[in-house]
Amino acid sequence: MRLLQRCRVIWLIYIFFFLAPGIVPWSVLSGNDESAKITPAATHEKPLTSSKGGKTVATIEMKVLPVKDAILSGQSLPITVQVKNIEANPVPVHDPEYGSPFVYELRSIENQNILYTVSEKRFRSILNPESQVADPPQLVKLSPGDVATYDIDLGEFFTDTVLPGRYDLVINYTLENQIYEAPAVSINISAPRINHIAATISRQTETLTTVFGHRSEDGRITLMQRDSRPGHPGLGVIHPRMALGADVPVTSLALALETGEIYGGRWLAWIQENHVGAAWGWGKSLMGAIGPAATFLKQPRLIETGLRLDGPHALFMVSGYDKDERAVVKAYVFTYIPPPPEIKPDPETGLPVLAPLEEDEDKPEIPEENPETLTFALNASLPDNILARYIYNGSQKKIQLVWAETIGDQTRILLRSLDPGNPEGEKEPGVLLQHAGKLAALALEPVGDAEAGVVDALFGPNGPHRQMTYFRIPLKGNSSPEMWTFEARQMIPDTLPTETQGAKSEPEIMAWAISPVPAPEAPVLAKVEDQLVYTQAAGAKGWTVLAPEAASAEHLRLFALYSPDRYKGRLWASWVDANSGIQHRRVY
Repeated sequence: MRLLQRCRVIWLIYIFFFLAPGIVPWSVLSGNDESAKITPAATHEKPLTSSKGGKTVATIEMKVLPVKDAILSGQSLPITVQVKNIEANPVPVHDPEYGSPFVYELRSIENQNILYTVSEKRFRSILNPESQVADPPQLVKLSPGDVATYDIDLGEFFTDTVLPGRYDLVINYTLENQIYEAPAVSINISAPRINHIAATISRQTETLTTVFGHRSEDGRITLMQRDSRPGHPGLGVIHPRMALGADVPVTSLALALETGEIYGGRWLAWIQENHVGAAWGWGKSLMGAIGPAATFLKQPRLIETGLRLDGPHALFMVSGYDKDERAVVKAYVFTYIPPPPEIKPDPETGLPVLAPLEEDEDKPEIPEENPETLTFALNASLPDNILARYIYNGSQKKIQLVWAETIGDQTRILLRSLDPGNPEGEKEPGVLLQHAGKLAALALEPVGDAEAGVVDALFGPNGPHRQMTYFRIPLKGNSSPEMWTFEARQMIPDTLPTETQGAKSEPEIMAWAISPVPAPEAPVLAKVEDQLVYTQAAGAKGWTVLAPEAASAEHLRLFALYSPDRYKGRLWASWVDANSGIQHRRVY
């Protein structure tokens, strides 16, 4: 008898911790969702049934109506769930106006060991781990024969990037101690084909916004936008913004941030050929599109961060060579207007499609431009990358541009301050730092309330010891830069092959990234062979492996969620994987 009681206790503990819907392991609540996202499908339990008078009794029927049967990994996945009362009496069901009561399973068709289980309950527990008390469910009476309809965007509940593949979507619903399972529907999930990408994080909302160009199999380019949840860069949904047609050469992308009040939506801009266009989107909707208009520049490239101005306006900056072969930056102000009549919706996606650029052999390569366009000269050559910082509050209106140039074995970090009201201001850039060595990464927080910002720069590896040097350079004043050094050679992870195993003794470091928000720890992210690793430049003792299998990782970035005066150590890494899409991982 005592043994039987012990067995019952063990069985109850098992049910509570492993079968209860919405329960997630501590690793999920602490920000590391890797251990929870892939579960052996063999552990999936069959739906429970109830019986009356020795017969199984069903009170409802469920049906799933997907709006799409194919999406990109991380994209919005709208579905409709119908619950029909098939009993002779009214049945209480969850009110469709009060959230989603279902548990959703994505069961891989190709790999039975891959199973994703998501629910609104689980999603909200990740948003707010401290709140463990669920509100009582809101129920409504469903009359015999009636149908309750639940319109849901399943993409909202994904807590990590779903691996590409073919899946069966199965929905479970617990009602009166019985679990109902809807017939499976098939969903094909593919990785986005990203050619260009831009990303920035808002100081006010702590929201990471990413825009990228996705090229479909038929060559069509669609601009996609992803806004994360505040404080949770790994949570977010990809929405299409603009279809540009087939074989449109998108060469640059940018996003606009606000410096003061927060306005709805986000401006984005893109370069195609030597033209620039802009669009304003909010949530799932495209609110307006402008352009493309001629930049009057050769080799035009957007500065990655633009500025949201008061009202429906945005400023974007484009660098390039003007007709006199000078390296310049032009500032364009876009104003929201409804899409013009000639922009027709695409019949497949419903997105507006910009008309293709007309070929004109007689048109000069750089036509005459509007003389009122703000133009700022840089120097003799066009930098590979220009960073912008905006001070645009009250009476302070200034744009600071930072870039690097290398002459011989010397690299200079340069600063040019611009006043939109006085384009004839400073003529020559100032030198912030001159250092012997190769620049590995450069970072600058894009918005500020004063001129006391800093530039972070990482140099190396240099010399026989492969020394790395990390500088934190004040933008104003006579303060000396902070500096940290460490040896890259001594910090290679032990998990990588060594010379005794037949590989080279010093694995190649292929990419670097540092945070634009100057975190006290001065974090460094690197791609070493096929691993992503990070360290802290200040007092670093070794690399920590962040992603052990990242051979195809590109576009490495580090994002801190707080400005320097409020930084609390929440740092996230982001990158693009050609095989699995956009990835996010909390560093610490």
